[in-house]
Amino acid sequence: MFYEEKAVVVASTYTKVGGTYDLGFRHDPDDPLGTLADYCAGCYTNLNLPSRVELLAKYVRDYDANGFVINSVKSCNSFSAGQLAILREVEKRTGVPGAFIESDLVDPRYFSAANIKNRLESYFQMIDARGDRRSA
Repeated sequence: MFYEEKAVVVASTYTKVGGTYDLGFRHDPDDPLGTLADYCAGCYTNLNLPSRVELLAKYVRDYDANGFVINSVKSCNSFSAGQLAILREVEKRTGVPGAFIESDLVDPRYFSAANIKNRLESYFQMIDARGDRRSA
């Protein structure tokens, strides 16, 4: 769906569920328990809402994105908690509009390709109407 709209995904928080290696974290063999604790504390689902907002805002700034999409995953409350508040705060801090879609990874009752496609098409039209589309 993104490819069809010529949109490029430049970062993802979902890949942070398993840790934050791209932010510089590395395991230290001389301190295995300490770095395990750091690793667990840095996983996206263990971050508080202000930290999640800052991470998303950092990605928007670092990649000069002109949009961001939040996917609410119905079967993962720890990942999806507070996402609407996060979306509004990232929009406020960056001046960049966000989109909100809902789906699920395990329950097909919460996935509608047509609904997601319609939301994304509308969102990308809004991005295009604002001007230069760099990345979303």
